[in-house]
Amino acid sequence: MVNLRRMEAVLGKVEKRIEMGGQAVIEGVMMRSPQGYAIAIRKKDKTIKIKSIPYKPLTKRIKILSLPLLRGVATLLEMLVIGLKGLDFSINEWEGQEKKAPGKEKVAEVMDAGQNQKESGASTAVEKRQISVAGMIGLMTFSLAFAMVLTVVIPNILTHFLGLFSFSRSNPSHLVEDRSPITYNIIAGFFRAAILIAYIWVISLSKDIRRVFEYHGAEHKAVFAFEEEKPLTLENVRSYGTHHPRCGTTFLGVVIIVSIIVFAFIVKLLLLIYPPFHTLPFILRKVIIILSHILFMPLVAGVSYEVIKFGSRHKNNLLTKILVYPGLLSQYLTTKPPDDEQLEVSIASLKAAIAITPEQAAPFLTVLAPGDAMK
Repeated sequence: MVNLRRMEAVLGKVEKRIEMGGQAVIEGVMMRSPQGYAIAIRKKDKTIKIKSIPYKPLTKRIKILSLPLLRGVATLLEMLVIGLKGLDFSINEWEGQEKKAPGKEKVAEVMDAGQNQKESGASTAVEKRQISVAGMIGLMTFSLAFAMVLTVVIPNILTHFLGLFSFSRSNPSHLVEDRSPITYNIIAGFFRAAILIAYIWVISLSKDIRRVFEYHGAEHKAVFAFEEEKPLTLENVRSYGTHHPRCGTTFLGVVIIVSIIVFAFIVKLLLLIYPPFHTLPFILRKVIIILSHILFMPLVAGVSYEVIKFGSRHKNNLLTKILVYPGLLSQYLTTKPPDDEQLEVSIASLKAAIAITPEQAAPFLTVLAPGDAMK
């Protein structure tokens, strides 16, 4: 039986509240604690393989990144990198593309996250295909570029064409951002939300993605049980819902709302810096505005992160409830009810993440037989 007090002892210090986070991966769950993160994968033979990686966040290593707004951007970029590594590990394990070789990683056997870790005899290693640094940079660049096209470029273009069709060409007040910034960005915000919802819905039609969404629901249920200081049993974890206010999907919902406000002020700022801005050729104005939106996305992300953090500490605050509500609704698409095997994987990942100690220096592997995560 693992309770909050015991978990705090494993971490080596007492905190008023430990915030756990994570994400679903291919046939598994990744959980992150203040001391590192753990990736638990359900293998085809039904065993659960866990990789525990000690990790000190950027916000703790570089003091300036712990400042409000900056910490949000640093955390998001960090989670993108960790998330890609987690996906890479899960794909390798599920596909079984691995071969043993001596001397790289210790294999440990952890039957209970609250127990001391016990090495499993001779040192062995797992040599497997891993994403390279260049590959990681390439994937991050592509992911960010795709996100900018999806959430900035396309909504701007659609809003512009809506203005052309909705207003007379002879009307000087037809819908353009430098003349009606608030109206323009509210409409663009609706397009942004519609595009994201449509994208999520389309990919959810895939059977494999639906499995990922089920693990996403399992992750949320385990985190809920942990936050309520409940023993991590199947019965307890099963009783919670799959919609969590600190989910990345909720974050996207807040980003859409915050972007409307921030982007509405960008044109005002451009006009303040360069009053004749509205006299520039339309194409040039639009390029400058879109590039400005992309440039200000870190600010949008930073503000959104602070809103989520504030909301997690003030759950009854009306404003934060309004801001996170669209994200909670969107979790009807991004989370699905998990089965007990998936819940067991999320519990195993959570226990392993909590068990990482400040003294731990290197990653280690854990292999659990079916049911062992619940002991």
